[in-house]
Amino acid sequence: MFTVDHGQIQFDLDATDTLVDAAIVSLFTNSRAYPEDEFLDQTQGGYWGDLLGKEPLGSKLWTLQREVKSSDVLDKSEEYGMQAIAWMKEEGLFESINLLCAFEKDRMKMTIRLDHKEFEVQNG
Repeated sequence: MFTVDHGQIQFDLDATDTLVDAAIVSLFTNSRAYPEDEFLDQTQGGYWGDLLGKEPLGSKLWTLQREVKSSDVLDKSEEYGMQAIAWMKEEGLFESINLLCAFEKDRMKMTIRLDHKEFEVQNG
């Protein structure tokens, strides 16, 4: 098992559970932001590997780093997270995918359920 520190987010990569690892990579690889995404004060981000593939990889969770804790941020986090891992359902890897975000004290916790596998990621 490997612990990865992604800025303020820590998570474990477990070589025995590659689908969970794929979900984590999808969630925490920065996807490209476009002007219509309303991130005018930030860079566009993006993963260079997207140049090689048909579909972009990653999520726009990185764009919420400077946001104030609110229900809108939770909604956006859930939306961006689901967009990032939707490919896993489309490819038939999982029948159901659920993602829920909640604030616990001054941290945000993301709970991801892939069929019957559940894991959590927390910032801070």
